[in-house]
Amino acid sequence: MIDSKTKQLFMLDHTHLFNLGTIWNETELYRTKDDLFDLKKLHPYNCAHLVEAISYRSSFDCQLQFFVKKVKNISVDDLKKIIDEIPDDWDISDGEKRALIIYIYERFQRIDQALDLLNLKEGV
Repeated sequence: MIDSKTKQLFMLDHTHLFNLGTIWNETELYRTKDDLFDLKKLHPYNCAHLVEAISYRSSFDCQLQFFVKKVKNISVDDLKKIIDEIPDDWDISDGEKRALIIYIYERFQRIDQALDLLNLKEGV
């Protein structure tokens, strides 16, 4: 999420990240990990507010560049450490955790595609 007033970027744990909502599983994560980013696949309400909140400004450029660099430098090991902290009572299998790591890593490596969709590529 991006605060439209301060232009700060916030990462949230949100099922809409997966284009699958709450029904994601190991098979679907592997199947969709290389899908192109597509705003039409996002929930219309969330997408409209995200696009509305983002407007490119040169003052935002520095923060955006910093964010993109950080995202691209997240390693599989970093993701594994985070995913390994998922509580057991969430009932996520080891296979689902592996698929989730790969899915997120692949999407992070293609962050430029997402920025292109949101017309934020200019300063990065």
